[in-house]
Amino acid sequence: MRLPSSLSRCVYILVVCAGVMLGCDRKSPAPPSAPSPAATPTGPASITLALADPSSDTLPAGGGSTTLIATVSDAAGRGVAGASVSFATTAGVLSNATVDTDPSGTARTTLTTGRESVVTATTGARSGAVTIRVARGAELWLRVFTVPNQPRAEVDPVTFVVSVSDPGQKVERFRWNFGDGSALQDTSGDQVTYLYRQPGPKAIEVHADIGNGRRLAAGSVLEVLPAPK
Repeated sequence: MRLPSSLSRCVYILVVCAGVMLGCDRKSPAPPSAPSPAATPTGPASITLALADPSSDTLPAGGGSTTLIATVSDAAGRGVAGASVSFATTAGVLSNATVDTDPSGTARTTLTTGRESVVTATTGARSGAVTIRVARGAELWLRVFTVPNQPRAEVDPVTFVVSVSDPGQKVERFRWNFGDGSALQDTSGDQVTYLYRQPGPKAIEVHADIGNGRRLAAGSVLEVLPAPK
């Protein structure tokens, strides 16, 4: 059946309007969200401790001073400024126990010590350590030469010989104490001969002055027999 033309136009208009209304109700799909930027690592992730002068890991005999540098880095390996670093040592004295890192992420302290020390640097839960050694100084050795093995008072002279472990060490003076109450005796040479007048045990001491107020020492005990009748 055919509809009158005027009625057909009305139906067409209604269909178009309904289509427009239905199209307005549809929602466009949301555009995909941009990925979140990767988190930038911040804060201390590691700390290393090193000597400002790598050759100063062993101080000279008698001790000295050396500077240590702690470096605090984040997870990306960049220096962390303003991190609080605590220094500690097993021996000696530190110029600074707590230091904040500079803009490059480093903190410094100086150790003064006369014996081997382990220095630790700590920030948060991170720590690093380094060992500083002290060279062994020269030593003085004393040898006793007697004939016979046990000398007799007023009969058998005793020869004492000293030596320094470092052949290059200059000795200004040797000072002897023969352990029998006699006056101390100074020599420039490294040996001396002495005759005991009284029997009994003798505690011998010798000191070697090596300059700058430093002194080495050695000692021994000798039994002197009575003189023959």
